[in-house]
Amino acid sequence: MRIKKEDIFFVLFSVITAIVFASYRCMNGDFVAYNGDFQNYNIFRRLMAGQTQYKDFVNYLGSGMVFTNFPLIYLFRSFGNSVFITNFTTSILYSLMLYISFYTILHERKKAYIISSVIAIASFIVLHIGFHGTFYYQYVYDVLFMEELGHSMRTTRAFLPFLLVGIFYIFKNKLKHEHLLTEIFQSCKLQVAVYFVLGMLTIWSNDYGYSCVASFFVIMSLVNLFGKSTPLAKRVRIYCTAGISALSGVLLSAAIITRGHVIDYFSITKGISQYQFWYYGNSYDKYLTFYDIFSDKRYIFLTIFSE
Repeated sequence: MRIKKEDIFFVLFSVITAIVFASYRCMNGDFVAYNGDFQNYNIFRRLMAGQTQYKDFVNYLGSGMVFTNFPLIYLFRSFGNSVFITNFTTSILYSLMLYISFYTILHERKKAYIISSVIAIASFIVLHIGFHGTFYYQYVYDVLFMEELGHSMRTTRAFLPFLLVGIFYIFKNKLKHEHLLTEIFQSCKLQVAVYFVLGMLTIWSNDYGYSCVASFFVIMSLVNLFGKSTPLAKRVRIYCTAGISALSGVLLSAAIITRGHVIDYFSITKGISQYQFWYYGNSYDKYLTFYDIFSDKRYIFLTIFSE
């Protein structure tokens, strides 16, 4: 896969868009909006002070934000530079998310580059032009707001599944292997490497990291169940290989970022995950229970059985 003119154009366009986006954010920010920026910089500040994640402080956003931002922030050490850099990388990742999405749909690099570039700059304009109203917030804003990092680095956290798809396309195009996806889920040799890397990437964020691993296992189960006939013994070997490889990756990556304090990582991650249940409007650490189903009056056909 050779580097072409359109590749260079897309990189330059994405960088220019990101510079404009980050500069606008720095020049027009207020202290309310800076709430998330202070939380982000606190993580970087502690790392620069020599502290260890999960041992000395809680990084509730995951290590994805560290991987994508800390190298630059380490060079330009200040809160103001942190605001610029985090917004800059967010815009870059947003452009990449758009490109990977449209490349998946179109399977043509040039068209995907053009569409994603146009949407990236259009998103910036629409987000700051001052639109309001029900239609905008229900149908437009939710599509465009990923260009903003928000209070919790949402775009960086959400980039992991796109990163995995992008890595897959790189290897598929490099190896020119049309059935690579099927091979990943049915070959024990490939699974050792794929699931080990996948396991290592769980530390990217406590939400997308583990959900990506779970998604791979669901896809693997479906491929082996409905794909070509696979003997039961081989299926068991495939599942065990994937599970052990993923677990090994998780343990190794957790040991690296915590400098050996793996138990602290899992303990804090569990606490963060439990806290997130406020999203579901409950505090009993479970969702999709029978209570949830029968308590919602919109599910009339189910509710009549509980009354």
